[in-house]
Formats: sequence, C-alpha cells, structure tokens
Amino acid sequence: MSLPAAVRRVTVAFVAAGVVAACGGRTVTPASPPAPHSSSTPAPSPVPTLLSPLTGLPVAALGPVVAVKIDNVGDVGQTGLDATDVVYAEEVEGGLTRLLALFSSTTPTAAGPVRSARESDLEVLGPYGKVAFAFSGANAGVLREIRRANVVDDSYDTVTGAYSMDRQRPAPYEFLVNVRKLAAQHPGAAATDVGFRFSAAPPAQAGNAAPGPAQHLTVRFPGTTLSATYADGRYAISRNGRPLTTDRQPVTATNILLQTVTVRSSRYVDHNGARTPYSVTVGHGHASVLRGGLRYDGTWSRPSQTAPTTWTASGGGALALVPGRTWVILVPAGAPVATS
Repeated sequence: MSLPAAVRRVTVAFVAAGVVAACGGRTVTPASPPAPHSSSTPAPSPVPTLLSPLTGLPVAALGPVVAVKIDNVGDVGQTGLDATDVVYAEEVEGGLTRLLALFSSTTPTAAGPVRSARESDLEVLGPYGKVAFAFSGANAGVLREIRRANVVDDSYDTVTGAYSMDRQRPAPYEFLVNVRKLAAQHPGAAATDVGFRFSAAPPAQAGNAAPGPAQHLTVRFPGTTLSATYADGRYAISRNGRPLTTDRQPVTATNILLQTVTVRSSRYVDHNGARTPYSVTVGHGHASVLRGGLRYDGTWSRPSQTAPTTWTASGGGALALVPGRTWVILVPAGAPVATS
C-alpha cells in the first residue's frame, strides 16, 4: 500500500536533513539492492557513511579537534600517540623536534608528555578551525598570540582539572592531559577539511615515471634525526635510531607527508633567551608522500593562514593519502632527506 503524498514528503525531507547534517565530512552512500518483485514494501533508505576529513576513515560523527603539544626529546616515552589523526613534527630550539598531535576521531584519557607551545603552532593550526589547544606554558608573547588566535586556550593554566601529573616521570615530562575531557567541553566544534585527499589509487607521477622506493626514511634536523621503516602497511617512527613508543607500543603512521618549509627565527625567545625557530607553512614548496612503501613527489601550496593546504602530485591531481593516520614532517629547506 503506497504512502500518502504528505507522508512521502516528510520522509524525503527527513532523509535529506540527515545527509545535510553529515556534510561536515565526506559522505559515501552505498547502493541499495533492488527490492524483491514479490513485495510492495519499499527498501529502506541507505545510511550514509561519514568519513573523517583528517583520516579518510568512517566515523560515527565529526568531533572537535584537540591539539596537544607533545615532547619528542629523551627517553621518557609518549602516551596517546596511537589515537592521533594527524601528527606534525616541527623544529624547536637546538635543532630538536617537538610534536603537535591532533585528536578528533579518538579521544584518549591520557596524552603527553605535554610541553610548551610555539608561535609556529598557530600557523599550522589555522585551517583546523576552532581547535582546543592543550599545552603547558609558553613565552609571554606566544601566550598573547594564542589568546588572539582562532584557538581555545585549553592549557594547564586554564583547564587545570583536565591535566594530571605522572610522578614516575622526571620533570618537565610529567604532565599528561585528558583529551576526552577537553573534547567534551567543545560539543559544537567539528573537524573540517584541511586539504587532505584520500585514495586507494596511488598519485600520478610526471611522465608516468615510477615512484621511488620508500621502505626506509631518514630526515636530519640540526639536532635530531627522524626516521621510519615500512612494514605491514605502516611506517614505524624512530628518533635518533631508537623507535618511538606510546604506552610501550611502536608509534606508527599509514602515511608520512614530507613538507619542505622555510625555518626562520620567531619573534620570541625561549627561557634561555634564544630565538625560537618558526616553520613557515603558508606559501608553497616541495612535498612528498610516503605510502605503501613508495615515495610520490609533488608540491604543497597554501595562500593564507586560514586556508587549507593543497597537495599536488608531480603528474597533476592530488598527492593522495591512504586512509589512516598521517605524520606531517616539516622539513627545513636544505635538510638532508633520504629514502630507500
């Protein structure tokens, strides 16, 4: 028996509203099987699959983005990095590196060790919208920049109750943050498109040249060497020849994006009075994606701090990622990079 026209209109409007509500991320609607000829009951409408714009993987809903500044020096071990969507590795003082870990699809109850913020973090976070920014302290000038920026200051000094201290860790590596608690404080925020594109098909290469091998990666910063080894669909990350671990498990990524950037002096100094490095992520430059044990080259381009980054393969089209976690290494221009 067919439905009255008014009911059909309400049903269509309800389904359309559901699809619009999911437009914060890409939706994929699976095809419905044909209804059996022997039944007059209409087939149920397919439920759209919502994909995270940060991982390309299905999510139940688009949650807020929580960015945590995490230490990458010493052997204190990290917590929570197995739950990240995206991780940025950037140069800090002394040629060392620090991590900017972004959580949205999964929100762990502990991540860290939480360290201080830098001016260049705000440029990196520009396309992500109103991000909850978790950090422990910063230069007075950087704190002023944070309060003027389009981020929420969810630092230890502001949301103390979301942080805990692990007494088994030496200072200053003892601070951990409850990402889930911070995310719950921002129910209206949601992850947005920052320029990543995902595809099972590999990017095109200029002149149909074969991609280069990328079973192994080495990036030499002035004071740190980051490396990665590919196996079983993932890259295991190492620092100075020792594997990174999170809760005693290897830190891995499905993709590694190498973004060559200019590193200049920040306007601010650290506690020793030295100018901190500033990684410039607005502009354009060379880029490579390591996926599936192969390296594909291209370029990156970003016209403004709030604009998404466009990743273009050398053969045209997107420098596409495999759905999963991505590490973006902000490679200083001229730094030695080797893949094999």
